[in-house]
Amino acid sequence: MIRLYRFNVISISFDFPDFTTHYDANTRFRYFNDIYRMTEKVLLLINPYSGNKSGEKTAGYIARQLAAKGYGCESKTSRSVDELHAHVKATDLSAYSFIGVIGGDGSMHEFINAAFSCHNALPVPVALFPCGTGNAFNFDIGCATVDETLECIFSGSTSYIDMAGVEYENRKLWSFNILGCGLVTEINALAEKMRFLGGSRYTVASLIKLVVNPVQHYRIKTESGEWEGRYSFILACNTRYTGKGMMMAPQAELNDGKFDVLLVEACPFWKLLKLFPKIFKGTHVGADILHYMQVNTLEVSSAEKRLITNIDGEIKGETPFRMNVVKDKVRCFVKR
Repeated sequence: MIRLYRFNVISISFDFPDFTTHYDANTRFRYFNDIYRMTEKVLLLINPYSGNKSGEKTAGYIARQLAAKGYGCESKTSRSVDELHAHVKATDLSAYSFIGVIGGDGSMHEFINAAFSCHNALPVPVALFPCGTGNAFNFDIGCATVDETLECIFSGSTSYIDMAGVEYENRKLWSFNILGCGLVTEINALAEKMRFLGGSRYTVASLIKLVVNPVQHYRIKTESGEWEGRYSFILACNTRYTGKGMMMAPQAELNDGKFDVLLVEACPFWKLLKLFPKIFKGTHVGADILHYMQVNTLEVSSAEKRLITNIDGEIKGETPFRMNVVKDKVRCFVKR
């Protein structure tokens, strides 16, 4: 028979088995670790429309896995950006052990911007559960699946990542992934209209826009120099991957204090078509029409007309803009 000891603390009693007699050290550690975790709360923020719209179903699976490890979960579903901002504004984020974002890169973008807009800080780690279409950020951090993300959480594997503060004429946003304009933005805007194609929509949209081959006159300034002329696109990357498995910036690192900038000169569309297949393997960097640089600051203006920008996969903002990289701004669960 297992002996039980009773402790009375402020009129609340607890019964504990006699672990000293009946259980080894490893069992005792797991037991008390689970008791500790039962005091930890997790906030799951769900985008029900992301990817194949499986966010709420996936959230149920995630909550069960976390509960099995002793975490207490609270879930909030946001059906619009305004609803997400309202949730974040009304929530004390520091009350949770971590925040789980169930969606894609766009969902992560909206949450981070809501946190900094409402609280001017993100005090706890963030786990991005890949339920979007591209999931470029998850490719970079080695968490391409929900289960891989859970493994990082259970092992406590986190790292700080850089962010870019992007100042437009009428507002400021934060980017954790990519920022660009020109051809890459037009590709993303078209891909959004082709969601019925799933992940392949990025490839199809790219081929269509490569043939159209739009170019603009840009003025570009970084801490190392200035450029002016006609270009196909400019793209600043914190992650190596964009779209669906395109290794756009093979030298990019999430915590090096820089964004990698690709500047592609105006050229015949057949040159772009020749360059395109190389992007999937990251072998395009040496192309004669491509300038590749790593920067802390970036200023972009367009002479002919204002151009919309692609920030973390979201079509918002327009030229001119100024970007400044801030090191170690957000802590995320990553695979070491």
